[in-house]
Amino acid sequence: MQKQCPVCGVDSGSLFVTQDWNRKSSAQEFEYRKCPECGLIFLANVPNNLDYFYGDTYYVPPKFEKLKKIAKAER
Repeated sequence: MQKQCPVCGVDSGSLFVTQDWNRKSSAQEFEYRKCPECGLIFLANVPNNLDYFYGDTYYVPPKFEKLKKIAKAER
């Protein structure tokens, strides 16, 4: 489990522990930590099997034409 901030390396404190309430894919608990130096909130125990939690249907990228419209609006 990672206790040091992945950005600045400072020891972090536990913020909260929770389960996957959105997708309900597992009863496994996940610990979120917060760095007192830079304020980063990060997952301390990233699972090795992320594909179990984020299957093929989790994210479908938008079509290229839609991306072009979004990019143009951002200019």
